[in-house]
This record gives sequence, C-alpha cells and structure tokens, in this order.
Amino acid sequence: MSWFTELLHRGVKEKETNSTTTATAPVKEVPKVKVDLVNSEHLFYDLLFGDTADASSKNDVIEKAIIDRVSEVLINPKNINFQSFPKALKDTLDKIDQDADIKDIQQSLEQDPILASDVVRLANTGAFSASSTNQVTSLQMAIARVGFASLKQVVTAAVMERMMTNVSPIYFKMFGEKIWQHSLLTARICELKAKTIGYDPYSAFFIGVIHDVGKIAIFSELVDAVQKAGGTTEPGSLYFRKVMTSLSKQLTYNIVRSWELPQAIIDPIKQHVVYGKVPSKNEFVDVLVESKLISELNLLYNEQMISLDEVGLIFEKRGYDESNIDFIAQYQAS
Repeated sequence: MSWFTELLHRGVKEKETNSTTTATAPVKEVPKVKVDLVNSEHLFYDLLFGDTADASSKNDVIEKAIIDRVSEVLINPKNINFQSFPKALKDTLDKIDQDADIKDIQQSLEQDPILASDVVRLANTGAFSASSTNQVTSLQMAIARVGFASLKQVVTAAVMERMMTNVSPIYFKMFGEKIWQHSLLTARICELKAKTIGYDPYSAFFIGVIHDVGKIAIFSELVDAVQKAGGTTEPGSLYFRKVMTSLSKQLTYNIVRSWELPQAIIDPIKQHVVYGKVPSKNEFVDVLVESKLISELNLLYNEQMISLDEVGLIFEKRGYDESNIDFIAQYQAS
C-alpha cells in the first residue's frame, strides 16, 4: 500500500503517552515588545521584515501588485506559479511504505544527489539527531542515524526545505530560511503532540511542514516584483503584512489541493483557513494551530524579541497549557 493510499485510511494509531518535556531556561533580559503580545503572528512578521513597518504605507506599488496577483490566483488556482509536488519525494515515500530494502531506498535517494546530500546534512542537525558527535558523512550513515521509522520525516524535510528556501536575490534569502525554520519546528512539535493523542505522527509532521507554503508562494511574487522594480524596495508595511497573513492560508490550501494529496492531509489545511471563525472538526488542525504558535514564539524568544514571561501571557490569553514553555526555552528546529 502506497503512502498516499495509506494516509487515506489512517485514523487513530497506537497510543504513546510519553510526552517530551524539558527544564525551563532562565528568563532572558529582552526589550519590551511594542505590539499587541496576543497577536504573535504579526510580531512574527517583525522577525521576518524588521520592526520598522509604516502603518500608513498602504499604496506601495509593489505591494499592491503582489496583493492583486495573489488575489487573482485565489480566484483562478490553475494560475499558481509554484512548484508541483516533488516526484522524488513521492517515489521515496512509496518505497519506504512498501518496506523496500534499505539499499533500494538508498539507491533511490542517490538518483538525486542534491536530495541525498540534504538528507545527510539534516541527519546532523538537532532536529533529527540528539548526538553532536560522530558526524554523519554518508547517506548510509544518515539512514542508520535517524532510523528507518524517522526516515520519511527526514526525506520530506529535505525536499520541502529545497522548495521553500530556493529564492533570490540574496538579500531576500533570509525570509525563506526563517519560514523554513518555522515550518520544520512546527512539524516536529505537531509530530510530538500527535503521538500523545494517538494520531499518526508522520501525517501531523507533513501537515506542519507544508502549512506555510502559501507564504513562500507570495514571497516568490514579491521577489519577482522587486526585481522588476530594480531591487531597491523591500515591502513590509503593516498593511502588507495583514493582507499577506489573511491570504497566505487560502493560497496554501489551493497549492496543497493542486498537489492532489490525500484528503487526510488536505482537510486540516482547509480548516486552518477558517480556524477560529467556525468550530474545528479535526484534531489535526487543533494540533497544527497550537504547534504553529509555539514555533513562532520559540523563534521570537531565540531572537530575544520576547521574554518567557511574555510567552506565558500569550499562552494564558490563548487558553494553552503553560507547560508549552518547555518547547520555547529548549526546543530547536535546526
């Protein structure tokens, strides 16, 4: 049974009750934030674009062009200028789900040297390896390090990272990298939280890692518009951030739907678009929203843009357990 078919029939998996918690780190001395703490997503845009956005900047030509283009794509999804679901990823996942021999899987990965090197590199990161010694230097070692059970996550991460950070020019690259860090951390937290409620960890990981592809698609439009304008403007007004936030979720859904993924993956992404406006009917979307918030706050904390006390206030306002602070203080995506 392929991973596509299997996901269609997956429901509750084996119950795993061991949760991952760590000691809370000391509170850092950080400047007080200048925006509404509860709106962490807008604060997250300060991390991406800087905190000097002009609230009155609503008529920037480039920003208007991007918003118009995204609005057009939302009406006509077939016009999305974004990569299709990578065939290399699907082929490898199918082999893993078919219990193919490790050598066959290794040979499949080696057909794409860049993918193979990315798997080796990710196997050396804190996201997929608890060991900081014995550097992984080959694909065979990488597979042995992460283990067969986690191989799908690593391969998926390697493919999606390339898709989400393949942007130019250089001074925009940091945006893609930060979105990738956020997406990977969201995916890992989704995976851990899914285990505690008995849901399939890989499905949760996959949902987390693709939940922000709409932002990357919008950013690709931004890069094109800036290049046409001579590369001298960097959009980031409060108005643009607000519109980008509201449109990116719908665009993510349109992209994911165009990839013809299993309904078990599409449904949580679809419900994420209207989350908070209509009652949630899917456990995965609740896991995604909570994990996404934790990931945003983790990155903000590590950039010293927010303190643990302020993180606790946000969790309290959102009605989340303050034990999530353990993720903020300790957990790293890479």
